[in-house]
Amino acid sequence: MTEQKTETAHNAADAPRRPEVVVIGGGAAGLSGALTLARARRRVLVIDGGRPRNAPAAHVHNYLAREGTPPARLLAVGREEVASCGGEFVEGSAVAAERLAAGGFRVVLADGSAVEADRLLVTTGLVD
Repeated sequence: MTEQKTETAHNAADAPRRPEVVVIGGGAAGLSGALTLARARRRVLVIDGGRPRNAPAAHVHNYLAREGTPPARLLAVGREEVASCGGEFVEGSAVAAERLAAGGFRVVLADGSAVEADRLLVTTGLVD
């Protein structure tokens, strides 16, 4: 039997170790990417502002094995799965990202904090 880990939420300044990958956007695409990376034993940090594009919808459609699921439930289950594999979360909005001369990326959040990582996955979606 494997031990279940609980979801970790913190400020970027409090991050205990440098993530290998920062995922900007905690919607279905961001969580899918984060889950894949976390399962591959990468240190993953998801930055999410908590404003999913599909929030007004009653249900999700055309999403394999989740037809009719309320969007908030889909995201909650996704966050649990990512956290169970060691993924971490920061609540906030990324306002800038830059490639560092020495390699990797620096992401600045709206609160002025910043996080650096080797890789960056941007999954912010669209605006209707």
